[in-house]
Amino acid sequence: MWVPTHDEAVLMYARFLKARHGAAACKLARKKANTLQDDGDLEGQKIWNAVADAVDRPQPWPQPRLLTREQSCVMRGRIFAQRQRETLETNA
Repeated sequence: MWVPTHDEAVLMYARFLKARHGAAACKLARKKANTLQDDGDLEGQKIWNAVADAVDRPQPWPQPRLLTREQSCVMRGRIFAQRQRETLETNA
C-alpha cells in the first residue's frame, strides 16, 4: 500500500486546491494557516503555509513521451485495427 510522504501530501493538496479554487487557492490556504495559528495549532499552520507555498510555486511542464518512427507506426496500426473491429461489431 502506498502512503504519501509529507511533501507528497502537501503537493497533492496544493494541486487539489488550485484545481478547485484557481487563483484564490493560495489566499484560502494562508487564511486557514492564520486561523490555525490563532487557535494555537502551530504544526497545522506550518503545513498549510507549505501548501500555500506549493500553490504559488510554478509547476514544471510534463515531459512529452517521444515515439520513434517504429513505435508511431505500431500505434497507428493498433488504432486502425481497433476502428475496424468497432466497425465490424456495429455492422454485425
